[in-house]
Amino acid sequence: MTNTGKKDGTPIVQTAQDPAPGYYSSPTSLADKTKKIQDPNRYVDSQEIPYIAIPSKFSTQFKLGDIALVVNKKNNLKCYTIFADVGPSNKIGEGSINLAKELQISGNPKTGGPVADVV
Repeated sequence: MTNTGKKDGTPIVQTAQDPAPGYYSSPTSLADKTKKIQDPNRYVDSQEIPYIAIPSKFSTQFKLGDIALVVNKKNNLKCYTIFADVGPSNKIGEGSINLAKELQISGNPKTGGPVADVV
């Protein structure tokens, strides 16, 4: 998230009053529009809420806020999630850190976890 809302803007760093002071804020497509754009509480918290990201052109039948069931076929763990973000058009299979934790797969935001066994 940037001060202009565009990629070339300055990233917004959380202040002492925010949940993670000194860290960048990361927006989600699903947002509480009663809160200011720079307020990190406006967006879904990846560490607290199990959610998925779906590419915008994947289907017109899904709407932000819809509920989904995600299954890790390797260990048969299941987790209900919310569709809270629009992901890149060339990639499907993104989920929140909390979802990864619930399914017992790597929740590392940089490397992620295996998606072959997750549906």
